[in-house]
Amino acid sequence: MLAGLGAVALAYGIRPQRGRVAWSGVLLCSAGITVQMSASDVAIVEAYSLPFAALALVVGLVRLRRQPDSPSWLTVGPAVSVGLLPSAFATVGDPSLTRPVVVLAVAAAVMVAGISLRWQAPFLSGALAACVVAVAQLAPYAVGVPRWVSFGAVGVALLVLGFQYEQRRQNASHAVRWVTALR
Repeated sequence: MLAGLGAVALAYGIRPQRGRVAWSGVLLCSAGITVQMSASDVAIVEAYSLPFAALALVVGLVRLRRQPDSPSWLTVGPAVSVGLLPSAFATVGDPSLTRPVVVLAVAAAVMVAGISLRWQAPFLSGALAACVVAVAQLAPYAVGVPRWVSFGAVGVALLVLGFQYEQRRQNASHAVRWVTALR
């Protein structure tokens, strides 16, 4: 169901004016494949997700060749997301260390490729996969962390957010002064 909705969203997002719909299509396709494989108790998710990712990559590269200005969410986004995210979510209950290390290495490589090519889809998909793997691997140790560490982390995060807020506010006041100085 989710993968079907994702395919419909991708088909609808083919037109340049509707390119933002493709982003939701990518996420729906990834979620559909992940849900279908977890409901079927599939142990090796890559056997099902990688062929679909290869097909999506071929279609995306053909579109990229025909329309070089196409957004990355329509060209390589579906392939990267469908190939990487189900494997990342499979690391949540995986007791071995092989899959998390491989998924983390591939996610890092995809992020580097996305940064070097200035594509949003590979960067965000790789970052999401790396975050899922990191949370899955660090979650068992979170119980043993003292409470002051979590309170300290929240405090530091609030300080950083406050600093960024003040910086943005200062930038806005500079912009207002610059605009009012114009004739």
